[in-house]
Amino acid sequence: MSERTNAAEGTVNPDRLKQMMKSSPEILLIDVREPEEFTGEHIPGALSIPLGQLDVAAERFDPDRPIVTYCGTGVRGGAGARLLARRGFDARSLEGGIKGWPFEKTSGPAKSLERDEIASTAGLLEVAVIREIQAAQYYSLAAKRVSNPAAKEVLEYLEVMEERHTDIVFSKYKSAAQAEGRAPADMLDLTALAARPVDDWDVEDDSVAEIARSYDVDMDLENPEDAPEVLERAVAWELEAYDFYRRSAELVEDDALRSVLIDMAFEERTHANMILKVMGSMGGGK
Repeated sequence: MSERTNAAEGTVNPDRLKQMMKSSPEILLIDVREPEEFTGEHIPGALSIPLGQLDVAAERFDPDRPIVTYCGTGVRGGAGARLLARRGFDARSLEGGIKGWPFEKTSGPAKSLERDEIASTAGLLEVAVIREIQAAQYYSLAAKRVSNPAAKEVLEYLEVMEERHTDIVFSKYKSAAQAEGRAPADMLDLTALAARPVDDWDVEDDSVAEIARSYDVDMDLENPEDAPEVLERAVAWELEAYDFYRRSAELVEDDALRSVLIDMAFEERTHANMILKVMGSMGGGK
């Protein structure tokens, strides 16, 4: 498969898009299918904007950002790209749609997450802190219980990295809360929330609460010594975290914070690739 962008037809193939997403995080990736289709699976980091709403939504797009649209097979994605191109955007569609996308996919909220739906950046970052605490706790417990050396090593590394992420996001959360004139929760309170079901988190903003529920991954250790099962869940967690941060970056107004969230997103995707590499080397063994 060629890795070039087909400028004449306004398409980009999966290999090239993956490279672009890695080297140019400012790309706006738009899933133009209906919300129910998006919920089942989508490319991590994509926004859900159905084709019928794309024309109106485009009024909020940055004209300097490159855009890639996609659907199931490429037909609707192509129509969306042509619509945007006629309005002056640098827009292309994913060749073959998501059915031709051989890389990571995830599931997520059916509704489009757009800036005017989020009242509180602090609320969004509060959810991120809780999720990072959960991840660090999961990796700590899992590393103590698995017997496979390679799995143990990567889990211990990820525990350290998620603790680092917790500190970064907590600092941004405190600043955002103060900017919004509200008192931030302390780390002890957020750690206590991390041990409770997501519906008990008492997030003030309804939109943020909905986002939190949509990314609620089951991380219980039913078979604590089953390394493949532990790593399968870890991959799911990291890809969801990647999706969460990429989409969250679209919701904040502050450019510096957006850059931090994008960096976090790509670190989470790097973690997922690390886990997948370990799983491949294990060959299904414990």
